[in-house]
Amino acid sequence: MGELRTKPEPQQLDIFVKRILAKYFGPNTQILFQEGIDPRTGNPNGKKEPVVLFIDNAGDAFQFPVQCVSELILSIVDCPTNTIICNSKSRISITFKVFLLVKFQGVTAPSLIVLPDDIGTRVMTEVDLTQPQNQSNCIPRETLQIIGDNFVYTSDIPLSKFDGCITKEQMSDCSLQSHVLLRCMTWDVDVDGVGNNGTGTPPVPATTISLCIAEDILDKIGIDQDIFITAIPEDFFCPKPKDCDPDC
Repeated sequence: MGELRTKPEPQQLDIFVKRILAKYFGPNTQILFQEGIDPRTGNPNGKKEPVVLFIDNAGDAFQFPVQCVSELILSIVDCPTNTIICNSKSRISITFKVFLLVKFQGVTAPSLIVLPDDIGTRVMTEVDLTQPQNQSNCIPRETLQIIGDNFVYTSDIPLSKFDGCITKEQMSDCSLQSHVLLRCMTWDVDVDGVGNNGTGTPPVPATTISLCIAEDILDKIGIDQDIFITAIPEDFFCPKPKDCDPDC
């Protein structure tokens, strides 16, 4: 006969959780871009445009242009970070590299190009990406820049754009933290013509490509909190281990 077990009464449970206070969702956010130029003034216009690259052609005489970019890998170097600025905005920072698998016409094996590492040796850019590229025409304000050996994307998001309200007391909570999630990465590339825009002096023949990368960005801001509920702990229903059968 099986062991008779009595169903317990519900009890008060103290659960330690990260309570989400506010969330921001930025769908299809372009994180790799260059700032456009006003054709009338020649000054930056604060608008995002695809990054224009000049990839050196393959071959001893640079006679084989780029046929396509068959694969792209976005490598997040460090976990995305978030800083609350003056209790008014959330600053997201994403540090990354880009790996391109490039197929050249007339060449069997594809080549791997790493950005920004290969800029200046195998690839040139239309604009100097070591200088901040800004999106300043709408909220949130965004910047892309090469810092060290990586791309760094930053976005300043006003807390008013978050779904949820954070009180002054919650802002001063020492456990206040943000968690940034990246999802659904997409990329687009356009292979254009060939010109003398590559590396070296004078510049070698290179193929022009336009590249952009986008991510869905989810930013959650929360605090540590104890939550009390009345329930039955699940471990009560765990079955009792059976005795080992020596004949098995």
